[in-house]
Amino acid sequence: MNTAIREACGTFLGLRLHHANTEPPCSECLRGEDLRRAEHEGIPRRLPPPRHWPDVTPEQAERNRGVLADALREDARERRQPA
Repeated sequence: MNTAIREACGTFLGLRLHHANTEPPCSECLRGEDLRRAEHEGIPRRLPPPRHWPDVTPEQAERNRGVLADALREDARERRQPA
């Protein structure tokens, strides 16, 4: 049996039209249904509250700057070398 493809495919209406016409759902309707079910399972709609990060000491900040500077120098060195 062939599956009809309609303009409404991928929506709940498209899925219902397949069922009303005793057709197997098309891949777009199945995908849309999977997405609708996932939404109801608790995908958050809002961003989580921001985390409080501990304050960085001046000594740690200096170490972080050194690590970053080393990484940038290494990256620049790798970019200059022919592949």
